[in-house]
Amino acid sequence: MLKATNCAVPKSEDIEKIQKKLSGNCLVWIDGKTAYQRILNQKNCEFRVLGDHKTYTSVDHLNHVNSFHSKIDEWNRKYRGVATKYINRYAALLVTVRNMQDWLLMKFC
Repeated sequence: MLKATNCAVPKSEDIEKIQKKLSGNCLVWIDGKTAYQRILNQKNCEFRVLGDHKTYTSVDHLNHVNSFHSKIDEWNRKYRGVATKYINRYAALLVTVRNMQDWLLMKFC
């Protein structure tokens, strides 16, 4: 899932929007906000808090999140600025292109 729900500290309404998109039994990295935990428990999702370097493992690491964020920034940079109201359209396009690339690799390689 790739969707912007807020550009600041998320409110409970923003977290409720995320809940609708989550399937059960998924893994989510969170920053420790308790509102996330309540929703993730309801959906039977595993979550891992990335609070500080003491909680990091080789898989659960803030660098993975930052790397993904950099890929999104790199994608948006091609368009020379993305208006906030259209950011989810660009996110959907990014996901579609990535899925198509994966499909082509599986089909022809």
